[in-house]
Amino acid sequence: MRIKRPLGKAVLGLYLILAAAGFQSLTIRLEGGQQEDPRSLEKLLNIQISTAAKYKQAMSDAPASLTLITSEDIAQYGYQTLDDVLQSVPGFYISNDRNYAYIGTRGFGRPTDYNDRILLMLNGHSLNDGIFGSAAIGTDFGLDLNLVDRIEIIRGPGSALYGTSALFAVINIITKQGTDLDGGQAALEGGSYGRKKGSAIFGQKLASGLEFTLAGQWMDIQGPDLYFKEFDAPETNSGRAPGRDWDKSRGFYAALDYHGLSFQGAFTSRMKGVPTASFETLFNDGREETKDNLGFMEIQFERDLGKNKNILVRGYYNRYDTTGVYPYADTLTTENASDSWVGGEARFRWDLAESNRLIVGMEYQNHISLNYHYSDENGVYTNANWPFSVVSFFGQDEFQIAHNFSLTMGLRYDDYSNTKVHLSPRLAAVYHPFPASTVKLLYGEAFRIPSAYEINLNDPWGGYKPNSNLKPEVIRTLELGWEQQFGKKLYGFLSLFRYRMSDLMDWVIDPADGLFQSRNIAVVDAYGLELGLQGQLSTDIRFFSSYSWQHSRGSLTDQPLTNSPVHLLKGGLAISLFDAFSAAIQGTYESSRLSIDGARTDPFALANLTLLSRPLFGRVVVSFQARNVFDAKYGYPGGVEHVQPVIFQNGRSFVFRAEYHF
Repeated sequence: MRIKRPLGKAVLGLYLILAAAGFQSLTIRLEGGQQEDPRSLEKLLNIQISTAAKYKQAMSDAPASLTLITSEDIAQYGYQTLDDVLQSVPGFYISNDRNYAYIGTRGFGRPTDYNDRILLMLNGHSLNDGIFGSAAIGTDFGLDLNLVDRIEIIRGPGSALYGTSALFAVINIITKQGTDLDGGQAALEGGSYGRKKGSAIFGQKLASGLEFTLAGQWMDIQGPDLYFKEFDAPETNSGRAPGRDWDKSRGFYAALDYHGLSFQGAFTSRMKGVPTASFETLFNDGREETKDNLGFMEIQFERDLGKNKNILVRGYYNRYDTTGVYPYADTLTTENASDSWVGGEARFRWDLAESNRLIVGMEYQNHISLNYHYSDENGVYTNANWPFSVVSFFGQDEFQIAHNFSLTMGLRYDDYSNTKVHLSPRLAAVYHPFPASTVKLLYGEAFRIPSAYEINLNDPWGGYKPNSNLKPEVIRTLELGWEQQFGKKLYGFLSLFRYRMSDLMDWVIDPADGLFQSRNIAVVDAYGLELGLQGQLSTDIRFFSSYSWQHSRGSLTDQPLTNSPVHLLKGGLAISLFDAFSAAIQGTYESSRLSIDGARTDPFALANLTLLSRPLFGRVVVSFQARNVFDAKYGYPGGVEHVQPVIFQNGRSFVFRAEYHF
């Protein structure tokens, strides 16, 4: 089956025309003597990021390939959820099965992998659960992006510092602090498909030194009325599923800081209707839904010990609960899983000399109660507890060999109670041949332990059996990057990468008994390039653009991987108009993907248009967004649980937002 996309070329052409118009406008404005925006590109590139090395450093010095998304980017381009943000990142692509959103990157995006090969953090606190290893990047993230100060995205392996799941990326969401806010704001949203949303944020730093931030949101989306041709029969409502794609989410966040002693905590909840009749459930029944709750509390203490030493200690408690309700002709089944875990980290940073910085640390995590429950109206089929723990030690040493050349070496040791010990090395060389140029040679190994679900699921009634012999997936990545600043207004990068993943885990049917079992079945080889150019060219014009080419193959079939587009082209252009508002267009072009049944999606191109006002009366900001402006018809490959080889996405829609600042 092929997805028709009659307007794709038109969208791409319009994006290129708008980009050209932006450069023409740039020339006119520069000739007019426009002054430089104080939020210049040079200032952006000097923002101190901490995810790459667990201490603050400039982007050009970081031993990693990274992308930085700021709060200004989020507002300017109207990003609604994390997957919106990640869709703009070089090498990243998104899938959505109308239940969850998934990340693919550098040619790897297994359908329905629950994002277990990326690590998601909030202010350095890991949000991946221990049941599936999942990370929430859609509406299930549950917090309004207006809370975000910036998002630091490390492309490539990160296990040398962070352990499991950091195979392809580490994504660290940094929230706004009280000093950033110095007040508050409340916002209301409305839009297509019955979208309703409210959010509020407030923060201050008091004279006593106490700094705090509070934020909350709620959202209800009725969702579109959908049609699936795979169910187009009289007994299944002619393939129509009206009102089945609803989405309800809530979230709350709080943070306190007082002279190095800090607290942060969050609770998010989402309920989602599932319209696709996944897992062979009844179509258009109305009872299929999923529920996800995530909460955590963390206390941290950090202090400088003299001029060259620093110590950080933190402890935390997390809980994750998920429920799936699945209606069948003769019964209603319920799947519940919950994970409660505690943990802590201690790390010590010591500047042994002006040219040598050492960081060492240890972590402990104990999943004290990891329960899985599967039942229907006739009884309980599985009721299990799969607790496990891990002890980790890590160290990293950065040598400034010359004023323009540094070498970073790191190693992490992870000892899991339910699987094997793992070592993760890292080596990075950063060279500045010229003041505005940076060359990075990066090598890293990363791993993903088998999830508790993959190791332990023992449900012969449902067709699954456990596998205690599963080995961690391991990826080895080599990358060469060039970063170049062109004056004070342009920044470009080029990255060449190659990786090999061994012991890829997947569910297969054992011919001996016909049961599904998770096994290490394949090796993946991939290589590609990423290049981009961005600029803050004047106070009125800013843009970004990137192109990614990625080629990945699996050893099992010696064929290109499923759900893996070869070409990705992205860009955005924002222009200030009449000193009253700004207009921004963001475009994405993506080549075809292979589905698990051999079908191919057609290439597609999307464009979103956002209008953002300047503060009205000093306190009110309004925005309007048209998403999928040209109403392109496009879809993503479905997973093994879906009848649909391709799951189509929403057409043109609109969002209106009004903020009141106080």
